[in-house]
Amino acid sequence: MREVVILGVVLLLAWPTLFAVRNDIRVEGGVSVADDVSAQDRMRLDLQLAHAAEYDVPVDVGQPGPSEFVRYGLVPRILDADRPTISTGALINQYLGGSATSSYSFLALGNVYFLVGWLGVPVYFAGWAALALLLLRARGAPGPIRLSLFCFVLAGPLLWSSGYPDAMIAFLQHTVAALPVFVLLLLLKKRMPGRHSVDRKSEVRLPLAADLRTTWRA
Repeated sequence: MREVVILGVVLLLAWPTLFAVRNDIRVEGGVSVADDVSAQDRMRLDLQLAHAAEYDVPVDVGQPGPSEFVRYGLVPRILDADRPTISTGALINQYLGGSATSSYSFLALGNVYFLVGWLGVPVYFAGWAALALLLLRARGAPGPIRLSLFCFVLAGPLLWSSGYPDAMIAFLQHTVAALPVFVLLLLLKKRMPGRHSVDRKSEVRLPLAADLRTTWRA
C-alpha cells in the first residue's frame, strides 16, 4: 500500500511536466492544443463532466448508429479495409467548435447524457451492469470465456473514462477477435474429462479395491 501511495504522489508531482511534454508532441504532430487549459484544469474531471450540462440534450453530432455498430463492431477490418476510422470524440470536438484532429469527451456518464439524454444514463449503466453480473453469477462460477467477456465489459462500456458509443463498438470488436480462442477453449473442454467425472471414477474404484483386499486376507 505504501508503494501505491508513493507512486500516486510522484505522478501528481510529475503531471505538469508530463502534460507540457504531451502538448509539445501534439503540436509537433500538427494537432491543435488549447492554450487556456492547464495541467490543473485537465485533472478537474468534475468540470469536464459538468460541461455537458451547458447544452440542450440529446445532441446529434453524427455519432455511430446501428449500421456502424454492425460494420465496425462485427465485421473485421480485413474484410472492410477501406472503412474510415471512427471517433465520436472528434465529432463532439467539432460540434464544440474544435478541429477534427483533436477529440473531446465528457467521460462515459457525460457522453451518454450528451448524446442520448438523461434517460439514457440509467438505462445504459443498468444494462451493462446487469450483463456484468450475469457473466459473474449465472450458472455458477465463471470460466475463462465469461471472465474474458466480463473484462471486456469493465474495460469498455463501464470504464469511467470510456467514450460512448465507441466503447460499445470496441466491446463487439474484442468479442469477435476472441471468438477463435473461445471456440478452442470449448473444444478442449469437451475433450478433457471433468473433475467430477474423475472423482466418481475414483469412488467406484476404491470400494472395488477394498473388496479385493478383504477377499485376499480371508
